[in-house]
Amino acid sequence: MARKSNQKSISSKGGSGASTRTLIMVGGIFLVLGSAFFIVLGALPFLEQGGHSDLIGGGMGLLFAIIGGGIILHTVRNKGRAQKLPPSPLKAPQAATGTVELPPGQKPLMTFIFACVFALFWNGIVGLFLGIMLSDLENITIFPLLFMIPFVLVGLGLIGFALYSFLAMFNPQPHLKLTPGAIPLGATAELEWTVIGTVQRITKFTLELQGQEVARYQQGTDTVTVTSVFEKIPLFEGSGPNEIRMGRVQIAFPEFTMHTFEAPNNKIQWLIKVKGEVPRWPDINLEFPVTVLPLPPASTA
Repeated sequence: MARKSNQKSISSKGGSGASTRTLIMVGGIFLVLGSAFFIVLGALPFLEQGGHSDLIGGGMGLLFAIIGGGIILHTVRNKGRAQKLPPSPLKAPQAATGTVELPPGQKPLMTFIFACVFALFWNGIVGLFLGIMLSDLENITIFPLLFMIPFVLVGLGLIGFALYSFLAMFNPQPHLKLTPGAIPLGATAELEWTVIGTVQRITKFTLELQGQEVARYQQGTDTVTVTSVFEKIPLFEGSGPNEIRMGRVQIAFPEFTMHTFEAPNNKIQWLIKVKGEVPRWPDINLEFPVTVLPLPPASTA
């Protein structure tokens, strides 16, 4: 039977606040980069006496500056509309009987697709501007090249992340089943796992149940999401191929804690975190959401 570990809290920023900041940052990069190229390649040479204006480079810079401004404007307007919406009703967890196969919170394939799309988008824009600059080597100055260095480095990092995500898709894949599919506080459930693939590559495999509180609040103009871990229960740790390939464990849920809960700005979520260490390869790091029900009426009397 699993034993409760010492409680530990961590905080991070994410959720809708991180998405809003990311969109504004991307829009700002487009706006600054496009404006700089419009000024350097288009406006300044045109205003100088006898200067040569690169209509293509200046026009592309103006286009991307407009796109960046549009992204920022659209994000800010959508954020304002979302803040005016009435709060949604509380969502209560639904009971589930029998065995339920738990879906992972984030699939490796979706992570790889997102990484590829963003890397292609970013490097396509940066490559376009680099091509325009390098096509006129006689008139190029050092300032545009220095200005492009950070954007090239970010593009290389995105390519590395896409490659990392691609390799992670070929990791052994864990499949989890929980009986019953939704567990009341204070009850016991059985977790069964099967790892499909070459489990011999995994040197350490761990399962852990976590209870997390997610709170969202306003900090100035930003929406900040803070996640705190209030419960950590180790379930399994092994290193042999046979015990990693498949197994089962009994989970004793604490009685005096919080069940799954979701409100407009707060929620309680329970996750089974699966980690596997794979030498010279991306590690396995997956989360499987679990539904925890309130205490039965007889237990609250």
